[in-house]
Amino acid sequence: RNPWDTARIPGGSSGGSAAALAAGLCMGSLGSDSRGSIRTPASLCGVVGLKPTYGVVSTRGVMPLGWSLDHAGPMARTAADTALLFDVISAHDPQDLLMVRSGGPLQVNTRDDLRGMTIGVARDAYFRDATDDVLAVIDATAERLRQAGADVRDIDLGFLAEVRPPSRIIMEAEGASLYAERLATTPEDFSPDVRTRLLNGRSYTAVEYANARRVQMIAIRQLMDYFDAMNLDALIVPSTPMTAPRLTNAAEMEAGRASLSRFAAAFNMTGFPALSLPGGRDSLGLPVGVQIVARPLFDRVALQVAQVLEKLIGWTHPEAIASQDAGAG
Repeated sequence: RNPWDTARIPGGSSGGSAAALAAGLCMGSLGSDSRGSIRTPASLCGVVGLKPTYGVVSTRGVMPLGWSLDHAGPMARTAADTALLFDVISAHDPQDLLMVRSGGPLQVNTRDDLRGMTIGVARDAYFRDATDDVLAVIDATAERLRQAGADVRDIDLGFLAEVRPPSRIIMEAEGASLYAERLATTPEDFSPDVRTRLLNGRSYTAVEYANARRVQMIAIRQLMDYFDAMNLDALIVPSTPMTAPRLTNAAEMEAGRASLSRFAAAFNMTGFPALSLPGGRDSLGLPVGVQIVARPLFDRVALQVAQVLEKLIGWTHPEAIASQDAGAG
């Protein structure tokens, strides 16, 4: 349950990590993210969650779902603590063949402003398909970025709308491949929703999977070209299109399941680093997440933007779940 309102969901699949952080039970935690499973609960629970560049943090030992989309990353109550955890878990693992050698932690300017940085804010129909409260937080974030000295530009990322359906094909097909034997012999080992996804994965043809991977490769190139054409250091989109749905409202829950990962899955497909930061609250006082996306291997740029914004936002947890933020800078 969500510590901000126990009648609402914490999001998933790393909802336990996010809820524990929001409740002040720990200063940091880990999550896995194949289509938004770090950033979605971070957004709904008002904590920070980083999906790193694909391959920068080892996923060895993590129960895989889809190897082309799987990421592991840090979650914390503050951006500073998230950066600290990222430094620790991004150490190179020679036994993980999917891991990228990034040359060690990327050093960036740690000043308290964003002067000299160019940051895009998505204004296209796809990323504006969110509640009024979420859009208001994104608009307020754009003003805070200007206040911090950034060159803020309106951008159109509508081309990323096409990648969400193929991302489901990839995740389900690769999952079906990974767990084919277990699914055939002991299907009861899987929860109903996971079992349904794996069964879906068995139904895809090789052509459908290949086409989905082709869309993925095109999206990576398109997004990199867009960063270059607009001279962007980072971009801003919502983490989720809504705040936490209620557990007791079936229609709200169903809508949530269908759309909560809508703005996150694109960055699993492209592998770009993406961080969810608490950007404000809705009319009910629930957290609204802002997603900060940087270039591949520039995870620390996303973390730097998050730390500057965090100070300007002045984010606080409710008294009932507030605790000392150990390790915060």
